[in-house]
Amino acid sequence: MKFAPLMFSVPVLMACATLAPSQSSDVKQPSTEAAKLDTLAEQVKRLADSIKSADWELRIKKLESEIQNLKDANVRMETLIKSDDTRRSYYQPPVTAAKPITPMPSGTLRLVNTTAYLGTVTINGMDYTVFPSQMVLIPGMPTGEFRYEAKVEGFGLLQPAVSRSLSPSETFTITLYPR
Repeated sequence: MKFAPLMFSVPVLMACATLAPSQSSDVKQPSTEAAKLDTLAEQVKRLADSIKSADWELRIKKLESEIQNLKDANVRMETLIKSDDTRRSYYQPPVTAAKPITPMPSGTLRLVNTTAYLGTVTINGMDYTVFPSQMVLIPGMPTGEFRYEAKVEGFGLLQPAVSRSLSPSETFTITLYPR
């Protein structure tokens, strides 16, 4: 919407004044009417100047531009929301087990070093160090067959690799002592 400044010229104002009914028939009437017209012309000119100085048109254009930018941003957001079918949530709901998990049957191995030297017991390929006069418990060993061998520093191999069986809840003891 554009506003055009009001421009009144002195002759137009004079014509309007002549059409207006006069209130008295004094000789001084034309001079007071001319003064009134001059005052009105000055007021109209000041009003037109204030409208020009306010730059209303520029302000309105700026506001229209900002509104258009907001509309464009809104359209872009709506298209992003509608077109983004690949949005994913990485929230994983808690998993409920269909069947209760029962612990595997297990047993315990007890390693006892009765020597004054550092010992090593290899069980199913894994080494366990046993310090002198120390006992080590290895709980949670799967039941069934297992292989072990025992060594002690200064004595070498005390027990070559041998297979044994571990029953559920059983404690199997391997003792390190020179023979």
